[in-house]
Amino acid sequence: MSKRIFLLVLSAILLICPIGTYAADTQSVEEQKFTFLEALDIICGLEYNDSLLQKEITKAGYINFIMNIATDKKYTEYYDESSLQFAQDMGLIVSKDSVGENDTLSVSEAATIAVRLLGHELEAQNKGGYPKGYVAAASSHDL
Repeated sequence: MSKRIFLLVLSAILLICPIGTYAADTQSVEEQKFTFLEALDIICGLEYNDSLLQKEITKAGYINFIMNIATDKKYTEYYDESSLQFAQDMGLIVSKDSVGENDTLSVSEAATIAVRLLGHELEAQNKGGYPKGYVAAASSHDL
């Protein structure tokens, strides 16, 4: 008798819970993250694929990513001169001419752009300036 009650309760739970919606979701965790950032218009103009996740980001690509977060305009080209110009105007980079289409991005450069965007440049300067001060400031703000 208790076995039948247990099975009845278990059946009711299975009918009530939306297990089917979870089983139908076949996206990987990485693809779900990509889709989420795409829905927020942070990642624009890119198609999801596994090789994209392994691709090294360039300075120009990172700046576009940051500008998509910081502004209302959405930059979809991987190398967008208007994005670089706006980043220069905002003081995030020294000169748009210093950013090449295929230039690799270092940790200290990424930290510097993020710290400047969030307004912690004085703290970075007080901690020793570029590059160590910016990395330290970024680290202290969990960036």
